[in-house]
Amino acid sequence: MKTHLMAFMLGVCATLLVARYVRQPMTAVQAQAIPSRTRACGADLLPGFYSLSLTGETVAGNNEGPYAALGLLTLESNGAATLVVAQNYNGVVTPTVTTLGRYVVGNDCTGALILGTGARFELVMNNAGREINLLQTVQGGVIQGVAKRQ
Repeated sequence: MKTHLMAFMLGVCATLLVARYVRQPMTAVQAQAIPSRTRACGADLLPGFYSLSLTGETVAGNNEGPYAALGLLTLESNGAATLVVAQNYNGVVTPTVTTLGRYVVGNDCTGALILGTGARFELVMNNAGREINLLQTVQGGVIQGVAKRQ
């Protein structure tokens, strides 16, 4: 009898523990009641100075091979961009150059940086504009990088 009573009590305890700690899936009505997360995105958050680091590989032209760049990206509130950058193409360092361009960012945290050289980068804004991830989207290179607010 003691064994049956002990087994019964263990079963009750196990049932109570499972009921307390195992969550049931939400219904659609419950899910709709949760407020949506608001994102801090938009071009108004980006103006400022960013350190920029790019790496990748160029696959066309006279400079095929590994690529790296380090520079300062300045974004203005009117959508203008200025990039001062030192670059290394396959071991050959180029003099620091200044390039002008434009940028756009939507409320979904994505956008583009288009430079006067013809380079185009898709971008994703992170952490309320404190960091920007970039991916080159013109043929001739596989280049990606990050810009961090100064």
